[in-house]
Amino acid sequence: MPSPIRSDHARAGGRSPGDAPVGLPAHCAAPAGLLAGRRSCLASLLGALGVLYLPGPGRAQTATGGRVALVIGNAQYAQLPLKNAVQDAQRVAQAAAQLGFAVSSLVDASHLQMIDAIRLFYRDAAAAQVRLVYFCGHGAQYRGRNFLIPVDAALQSEDDLPSQAVDAVDLADRLARFTSGVNLLVLDACRTSPLHHGTGRTRGLRHGEDGLAERVAPRGTLIAYSTAPGRVASDGGQGDGGPYARNLARELTVAAMPIESVFKRVRLAVMQETGNQQVPWESSSLVGELCLREEPGVACGAVAGGPAR
Repeated sequence: MPSPIRSDHARAGGRSPGDAPVGLPAHCAAPAGLLAGRRSCLASLLGALGVLYLPGPGRAQTATGGRVALVIGNAQYAQLPLKNAVQDAQRVAQAAAQLGFAVSSLVDASHLQMIDAIRLFYRDAAAAQVRLVYFCGHGAQYRGRNFLIPVDAALQSEDDLPSQAVDAVDLADRLARFTSGVNLLVLDACRTSPLHHGTGRTRGLRHGEDGLAERVAPRGTLIAYSTAPGRVASDGGQGDGGPYARNLARELTVAAMPIESVFKRVRLAVMQETGNQQVPWESSSLVGELCLREEPGVACGAVAGGPAR
């Protein structure tokens, strides 16, 4: 079966009787088009229902040995909208689906939607062995804690962050409560906060303290940042995507590569691409090797880290 990405981003709009369902091409309007089992019709139908269809190795189940992922891409902020956050999130979601993750994906999520999605993710992740959370959008630090900012936040000062944004420290701590499995928390959120009213589209906080704060990963968890603590990350050029997400999506699928080596390769590639202006960073408490892509007969870690492609 294909690995779908569940999404809360459904389309709206009226239609006349006899029209193809919203989002479907004309050749799928007739029942014969749907009953023929054409892959393009199925993909279009799922898209119209708010689900992104991705061919893959099969959807991971939330049972022992399963993989679950929550991917959020926020771009349409009232102040300082981001060009590439949604595209970056989609890239990572596709890579995760190809690796057998059951992916829940949110686009331009409100505070309530983010909280609800995280609550459902905790429920689904209880029996999983690998849990991945990726957030792409604006982030900020406040009193040593990092916050992920929803698109409906109306921030007047840093004091508004605890009530209007998602606490990434609490997110990591709650993931660490699971007694088994591995947690991967990826914060591509070191971009200029909406608190900063300048024109630069970087990811971090420039009103007060820069970037995100350094945090030690709790037990069984790897926390990855798109740039070093206290620095900001590039949003990338129009249509190009951010350098971090682009390289992360590629390197995640390297066979038999331990996850720490994956992030080292991402770091090297981003540094090369940005002229050392952006240096991704991780904090890990993982023990043992974790390879997200396995090859028959190839032990995890058998592939050397080496330079990024």
